[in-house]
Amino acid sequence: MRVRIDDEQRSEALAEALRHQDYLVRELGAGLLEVQPLNSVSYRYDRAELEATLERWRQANLGAAVTIVE
Repeated sequence: MRVRIDDEQRSEALAEALRHQDYLVRELGAGLLEVQPLNSVSYRYDRAELEATLERWRQANLGAAVTIVE
């Protein structure tokens, strides 16, 4: 899955937070991250978990705009 963040300066902080939540993260540049869960269950479950993780990160980071793009 790919994640886009509106603020490139926060991209590294988001990548680090995802790594701490057991995701493999590759930075593609321009605020785009490739994200894979280390303990994948199913696409639907993995996506729901990622959405929940991103929502918690948004709340902790003053509502930064983060979206999942396919």
